[in-house]
Amino acid sequence: LVPFAMMAAYVSNAILAADSDFYQVLLVVHTLIYAAAIAGLWLNIKTLKIPAFLVQANLAVLIAWLRHLRGDRITVWTPSDRVRKLPQAG
Repeated sequence: LVPFAMMAAYVSNAILAADSDFYQVLLVVHTLIYAAAIAGLWLNIKTLKIPAFLVQANLAVLIAWLRHLRGDRITVWTPSDRVRKLPQAG
């Protein structure tokens, strides 16, 4: 449920920023963090990989939720060929 909380936090911050200088500053910081994440994804900047991962992982969770709500189901899972190519133990 984190992606929904992240969206609610951003919207709440934007609403609160209308009446408060403190929340206006927080909204700018909030927006800059998301901008840094997007820059990290697009420009592959090493120092921005953590915010990029945060946004990318939560976007994947949000997409999974939307697919679930739409009724998409994965009925069969097939492991990738990488697993078969690993050396066997013992």
